[in-house]
Amino acid sequence: DKTLKSIPGSPPLLYEKFKGCAFAPRCKYADDKCRSCVPVTENVSEGHSTACFKWREVTSQ
Repeated sequence: DKTLKSIPGSPPLLYEKFKGCAFAPRCKYADDKCRSCVPVTENVSEGHSTACFKWREVTSQ
C-alpha cells in the first residue's frame, strides 16, 4: 500500500571494491558503522527482510 522512495545518486560500480553497506554513500541515515561493516539480512515481518543497521529508526519516522 506504500510507495517506495528512491535513493538519490547512482549505485556503486560492481568492479570497485568498497567497505560497508552498498547504499551508505547515498543514504542520508548512514553513519560510520554503515560505511565500514556490511549489514546482515534480518527478517522484518512475514515475507519481508532488510539488510540495514538503521531500519528500526527509519521505519519509526
